[in-house]
Amino acid sequence: MLAKKRRVKTKEFNLAFSSAGAKNYTSPFFSLKVVSSGEINDETTFSSVVSKKIANTAVLRNKTRRRMYEIVKKILPEVKNGYICLIFVKKEAIKADFSVLKENFSQLVKKAGIV
Repeated sequence: MLAKKRRVKTKEFNLAFSSAGAKNYTSPFFSLKVVSSGEINDETTFSSVVSKKIANTAVLRNKTRRRMYEIVKKILPEVKNGYICLIFVKKEAIKADFSVLKENFSQLVKKAGIV
């Protein structure tokens, strides 16, 4: 699990999700929404969203979420501070290999400019 200080709080999630200044980046496995946190938080925070449409059972949704947080932990030392990142998982990511997901997410984060 990701450290509590690195997780997006509900208030921040609602702010980031509805923000007009948010930038969206997509890949075959993920959709990443990045918002500058401004004065809310100094550190970059992450949230992983796995819809019921993507994974029908809670077990599969939680497994996918844990995989995403593990990938985020690996790139955390390289991440710039001051962002709120919402990761929306796509259906293709459920069956993909962990190393493929990690590589794809690294490219997506570089594309977003937070590394």
